[in-house]
Amino acid sequence: MTYFQKGQTVTFAVQQSACTASGYGHGVNFNPGDTAEVTAVRRLTVTVRVVNPKVTYNRPSKYYSYNVPREALATPNGEAWDAAAAAAKPKPRKIGVPPEGEDVILPTDPRLKWLWDDANKLASNSGYCSVFDRIADQLGIPGRLRDIIVNTKVNGVDISATVRARSTGEAEQILLDKLKVGK
Repeated sequence: MTYFQKGQTVTFAVQQSACTASGYGHGVNFNPGDTAEVTAVRRLTVTVRVVNPKVTYNRPSKYYSYNVPREALATPNGEAWDAAAAAAKPKPRKIGVPPEGEDVILPTDPRLKWLWDDANKLASNSGYCSVFDRIADQLGIPGRLRDIIVNTKVNGVDISATVRARSTGEAEQILLDKLKVGK
């Protein structure tokens, strides 16, 4: 799988006609072996720039930029871009959702308790309590032991209670256990 980068010099693998990156002006034909510098990378196209051979008063720009399809380019190591492999690229993992696999250590693993305790102490000593509490709730890690207001509805009745817990989820579960609901 080829990932092009800004500033990289690429070689054309096939003959390719291209339009200017600005969308107006003349087009150009690139031949296999021609080189260009990558200036922008998009999902299906790469913007490359080449030296303008006719730098004149009317055309003061030293470079011209063109949009070309990825398939037309080969990287310096000769590897060609594969559109199917790009489509098969895994989606990024959402924050707070553990990665898939058997070797994953979940944040609730008792072996990590020392790490969360140290993070709690650092947050408390540095004045980042509310920030740490928000991050802990979003990541599903044990936060600082604190009073959390829990709002819930039981049999059509709105209930609001203050529960001492390490996370919002834990506070909600404690309240439901006390009310003997949800079992």
